[in-house]
Amino acid sequence: MSKFKVAGGQADLAKKKPAITLKKFRELVLRNRWQIMSDLRVHKSYEEQISLDFSFNINDSTKEEYGTFSITANIDLSENYYYLFDVHEEDFGIFLGEYEDNKPILYKTPNIGGSLKIEQIILQPLERTVTLNGILKSSYKTVLKNDIIAVLSIDGLKNNDVPGEFFLETIGEALALRTEKRLKQAYFTYLTAIDSQTNFHLRDLFMYSELKDLKRMELSDKFRLNLKRFISNNEIEKVPLISRLLQLFNEHFATRNAIAHGIKRINVTASMIEDIEFLFLCVEMIANCQSAELPRIVDDYKLLS
Repeated sequence: MSKFKVAGGQADLAKKKPAITLKKFRELVLRNRWQIMSDLRVHKSYEEQISLDFSFNINDSTKEEYGTFSITANIDLSENYYYLFDVHEEDFGIFLGEYEDNKPILYKTPNIGGSLKIEQIILQPLERTVTLNGILKSSYKTVLKNDIIAVLSIDGLKNNDVPGEFFLETIGEALALRTEKRLKQAYFTYLTAIDSQTNFHLRDLFMYSELKDLKRMELSDKFRLNLKRFISNNEIEKVPLISRLLQLFNEHFATRNAIAHGIKRINVTASMIEDIEFLFLCVEMIANCQSAELPRIVDDYKLLS
């Protein structure tokens, strides 16, 4: 006789989910990093409607008013944005004063003649600037009499949305550095964020005089203590995900110290950055779920494959 109690026959057995490996879990976390960052209030998406001031490549040799011209618009978002991670064009064109559903109608081939096209978007995440390069086929004198508007989808964080926790603010800075491909600076900034994250999760214990020596503990011991507290388990090495996180923590903080003390030169790679992102995100997810069981985290965070 079968030792399984089956409800609903064999169909229920078929619904059993396959086991999630650590490798697959890492892929899911990194694939869904922006969703998790949004849950942590480090990343948001905005839509901005911006009136553009284009410059044209008109010089003394350009005698004709009509023709094909390269155009450039520089957009400074630093007044309102703390970080920029990505920018996409949602709509763009010449505004002739017409609206539909309270939104301006933008013409790329307006009835004033010619066409307008954006060909390149250059993002400077830390400077919080965007440059739009495009092509105009028309009379530039006629076009300049009209508003040119871009509707941009912006991934980043506005000044008034920056979280108060220092470790979350620092992760935002690391993401911006990563976006600019400044990997070594991003690497150090991520590790600074994890240092701060570790102390943040012990803040409720720092208030007790009996635990005054806690602040002087080695960072690696604080890290272990947090993980034990999150899952209420003293034997964390037996938990596969946590065992892997301990390995990553020790490996990358040893690398940081080697770089900082000039012991050796290390070329920071995209894979190293992904290790640190995985480490940071897993700590937050485990803290929130109070579990290091992979299926539980995948379900709670709805990590999509």
